[in-house]
Amino acid sequence: MSTGEAQDLILEYCIKNKPEMVSASQLHEELLSETPTGIINHLLEKISLASDEIAIVKFGESNNFIAATDLTEVFINQGGFTKQEKDEAEQKRIQNERDNIAFEKSKIDLDLAKKMLKEYPKTKWMSRLGFFIGTVLAILKLVEYLGLLKFPN
Repeated sequence: MSTGEAQDLILEYCIKNKPEMVSASQLHEELLSETPTGIINHLLEKISLASDEIAIVKFGESNNFIAATDLTEVFINQGGFTKQEKDEAEQKRIQNERDNIAFEKSKIDLDLAKKMLKEYPKTKWMSRLGFFIGTVLAILKLVEYLGLLKFPN
């Protein structure tokens, strides 16, 4: 059983026993017999940290208590802690997917940059050759324009 499911189970038990306060030891005896009292106390602490309005949680020296409020039933009907856990897991999955896509993109970018660097010397010589040919043609056209040299048509 997940933490969210256990918290929802506690809240549902509190709704059944509303308006009474339910103790952690009572939860251990009647609801979560296989769960140690320390873990039940931890679940009660997580419920109280989630929102003060979901349930009333009182912490004592020897025992902790919880009672349902008017919003407890509304919260459970909207999916409760189980829904929150599923939503968080879905958000983590989506974020992991985004991270994986970004990682794959960076790998592809790196491969492309390596290929470009590998071909850079060839490209550099091709551009130098093109510049040389262009310069020679420009000089020939200039010489032809000035009439210093006649080329047959």
